[in-house]
Amino acid sequence: MKKSPTSAVTLPNAAMKFVRNFLFILTTSFCLITSAFSEAHPDLGIQLYSVQRWMDEDPDACLKQVADWGLKEVETSVFTKQSASELKALLDKYDLRCTSHHVRPADLDKRMDEVIAYAKAVGATWVMSPLLPHRAPLTREQIPAIAKRFNAWGKELKKAGLRFAYHTHGPEFRADDEGVLFDALLEQSDPDLVSYEADVYWVLWGGGDPVEVLKLHGKRLSALHLKDMKKGTATGSHLTQKPPKEAIVALGDGMIDFSLILKLAQQQGISRLYIEDESPNALEQIPRSIDFLKELVGP
Repeated sequence: MKKSPTSAVTLPNAAMKFVRNFLFILTTSFCLITSAFSEAHPDLGIQLYSVQRWMDEDPDACLKQVADWGLKEVETSVFTKQSASELKALLDKYDLRCTSHHVRPADLDKRMDEVIAYAKAVGATWVMSPLLPHRAPLTREQIPAIAKRFNAWGKELKKAGLRFAYHTHGPEFRADDEGVLFDALLEQSDPDLVSYEADVYWVLWGGGDPVEVLKLHGKRLSALHLKDMKKGTATGSHLTQKPPKEAIVALGDGMIDFSLILKLAQQQGISRLYIEDESPNALEQIPRSIDFLKELVGP
């Protein structure tokens, strides 16, 4: 059958219109899902160490991407280079909040006034130490001195209207004849002054069970770091080593049960959740982790 001139012209236009409408609907749907997820879970954030190199090279573009991912909160890292005023201006520009400021133990010992001033200037209410004030390897005999310093830091920060927490790593979850070291640290630190940010990956790496930690100690936790571990990775036997960064995979691709962890976090009243991805593939994995959380939790 011979095609009319009209059909030869109209069909491509109709097809193009269909494609444009389809792409519009697809893009709009993605934005609505992302927006709904962010509104339903306003405390989902990211530890900026995940994008440290980008933050060092182009913090404006980096924080724009964080906002475009649909995240609302950030934590500084101990490597954050921006001044408080520079960081706050960029956060305001992209409608982001800094809720937690990470510093080294030496900063808390020697520069507490500067720590307090920085945290307040960027809007953080929590000050975190991701490092223990100790000599490795961690032993039970060191716990009383560590807890004493935690209590002292917590007291000073509380006077300033801030809160202190320690970001867990692996060594605290080693068990000896008297029990798990983390339990001793909890017992000897004042719950009115000291809280904890449990990194579920590091808990597992150290030989602990993040699910059991949440069940037993959830009321002492102020926040969670979400990162997943590659299936088949050995845990609990290399406390003098660091896991290979390739063992960190996108959330949902590994061996950690995030469905149960998020359910327990909600039951324990832990609302501050931060994605942290230290892998070489962080920029590729972070969006996948966010998509996984959207599917897991729902809008």
